[in-house]
Amino acid sequence: MDGNSTDDEVTFREVDGTRTRIDVAEVEATDPDERRKLRQGNTTDGADLTALAGALREVVAKLDSVQRTIGTIGRPRSHSPGHVKAQPQPRWSPEVPVRALMTSGFRRDVNNSHFADKRNNDRCSDPYYERRQCERGYDRRSSERPMRAEPKFPPFSGTENCAVWIAKFEAIADRYHWGPDEKLDNILPKLESLAGEFAFTQLPPHVINNYDILVAEMTNRFRMIETAQSYAARLNRRVQRQGETTEEFAADLKCLYDKTHRNRDRQTRDEDLVRRFFDGLLDQDARFAVEFNKAPSNIDEAVFYVVNWKQMRNCASVDRNRYTVRRTADEAAEVQVIDELRGTGSYRRQERAPSHTTVNAHQTSDVDAQIQRLQRRIK
Repeated sequence: MDGNSTDDEVTFREVDGTRTRIDVAEVEATDPDERRKLRQGNTTDGADLTALAGALREVVAKLDSVQRTIGTIGRPRSHSPGHVKAQPQPRWSPEVPVRALMTSGFRRDVNNSHFADKRNNDRCSDPYYERRQCERGYDRRSSERPMRAEPKFPPFSGTENCAVWIAKFEAIADRYHWGPDEKLDNILPKLESLAGEFAFTQLPPHVINNYDILVAEMTNRFRMIETAQSYAARLNRRVQRQGETTEEFAADLKCLYDKTHRNRDRQTRDEDLVRRFFDGLLDQDARFAVEFNKAPSNIDEAVFYVVNWKQMRNCASVDRNRYTVRRTADEAAEVQVIDELRGTGSYRRQERAPSHTTVNAHQTSDVDAQIQRLQRRIK
């Protein structure tokens, strides 16, 4: 062989875990067959060693990444990338779960907002945490919301409007994502007086334990049967009551009109409401001033003009009362001066002559006698 190829002249043998270098020339001098075996084994061992070295490099890289991850747990995030101080490795114990030891570094001061941000970011990127949330059956974002207090709504005694009360209860139940059982748990304690007597004494148990059937029975029992004709009759008779404000009267008119005429166009609705508002208004002065001077196009403008006109009238009446009080004080001072002048005698009161004369009974008899004499002469 050439003098430059020295690799073929040396081989290695592994005996009991120890790798020994063997000179091929020495083996060839003793036994040529042994050298042939060594050369064949050297080729095979080289391929195996290459594959083994690659596998070991991958294992070492993974171990390094795991070690870096474990070392960063529980360590505050540094603003500078360099000079990271290594943390001591945790000692695992068979009595303590691995997850508990890994999260032990999260026990920090609650006021440390920087650490709280790190903890939230670590949880978001942790596949184990996300998998546990999916197994529990709820979303992580919804589970971190603060606990809301139970809603407070008035009980139902049977005298209230059943449709309004049920609609309010359904809206609250949708907000809290209640199921049928939770709705039953919240609606049954609210049934009092007539409603409670009807539900707990007249309804069978299978109805009380079914939310939909219970609501249907309560609606059939306590509903107020009102049709478009009944609303129309109430609208025609509706006038402003004593002590009722203008705003309340207008709001009731709009409610009744919408329940009576559901498909009216906007212009017709505004004209009808303005006419009915002025027809039912108690203050006729305000009605005349606003209806003929302002000519509002809808009921909202009419309410604004009427309220504004009443306020202006009240301000004018207050000013008039102040002026009247001032005149009364001046007249009182003038009377006091006149009384003082009367006491000194320098003031003479001019008495006014009466515009009529008093006729006594004697003068009446003389007049009758003269009338009789005149009648005799005429005859």
